[in-house]
Amino acid sequence: MSITVVEPLQSKYLADFKRDMQDAFRKGVEAAFGESGSEILNEAEIDEALNREHSAAFAAMQGSELVGGAIVDVNPETGHGELTLLYARHDHQSEGIGRTIWQWIEQQYPKVTEWETCTPYFDRRNVHFYINSCGFHAVDLSRDDDLQIEGETPMPEEEAWMFTFIKKMQ
Repeated sequence: MSITVVEPLQSKYLADFKRDMQDAFRKGVEAAFGESGSEILNEAEIDEALNREHSAAFAAMQGSELVGGAIVDVNPETGHGELTLLYARHDHQSEGIGRTIWQWIEQQYPKVTEWETCTPYFDRRNVHFYINSCGFHAVDLSRDDDLQIEGETPMPEEEAWMFTFIKKMQ
């Protein structure tokens, strides 16, 4: 494995960034429910995250290969940061890419006093990642009636929950 470098997302990688992110989220659904091809993150949701007032997107690169990325939304006035989306390409998971991305983001935003993110209840791998690899603390578990698989298909009721995580910086 070559060294992962994190940098601002270049427009030439945007289409791959979106596709790879959707694919990584899709693989999480498949692992939880065994439903091949199920979509939980659509392009409009990625675009919404990219177009927020204070958003920034980053790409994780190994050489010239895009292997992951993230979108953050940092309010410079309040010191609050939101890790909106983060992914490692499905064929590069468990290589430390997510942790590398997160550590790089923390270094880029030293004035952020608190980070927030969320992940679906069913994605235990993400829950483990945010708590054990990134140092977040679960602060809420709440129903998300908007959580859907494949457009209009509602999430199974017992799984339609989201964890909210906070990380207070020192």
